[in-house]
Amino acid sequence: MNKTEKKDAFAFRVSKEKIKEFSKLSAEEKLNWLEEANNFVATAVPDEKLKRWGKFIGRN
Repeated sequence: MNKTEKKDAFAFRVSKEKIKEFSKLSAEEKLNWLEEANNFVATAVPDEKLKRWGKFIGRN
């Protein structure tokens, strides 16, 4: 991994308790949560960063 990749790297950890909470949600609640998270990212993250993320995960 080069310096740019390290600088732009992102990690997120979820506790076991949060995973258990999420697993108890209905399918509709999970989809609503996902839609809200997607809308937040689309609004809050600059286009340039979204493009870098896409490259990083191999979608662009």
